[in-house]
Amino acid sequence: VVIEGHSRTQVDLGAVVTLKSGSEELRVQVLAPVEVEVASEPPHISDASPLGQALLGRKVGDTFKLTTGGRTTDYEVTRID
Repeated sequence: VVIEGHSRTQVDLGAVVTLKSGSEELRVQVLAPVEVEVASEPPHISDASPLGQALLGRKVGDTFKLTTGGRTTDYEVTRID
């Protein structure tokens, strides 16, 4: 999904975000719930999901912790496309 006019300086709808968590790298696209497709590349996440909400407004270099299901994960935003 390509959304015209999204920012490449901070995470907003349509952004493809690369995250680092420990030694793992994750690449996701943040979309509105009605746009999310289950089998997509990069994987889509809803802006209403815990990770989507945590990402909105973040910039490259930002770090944050996300707790879901009793587990806390540290993330760093490494790229926004």
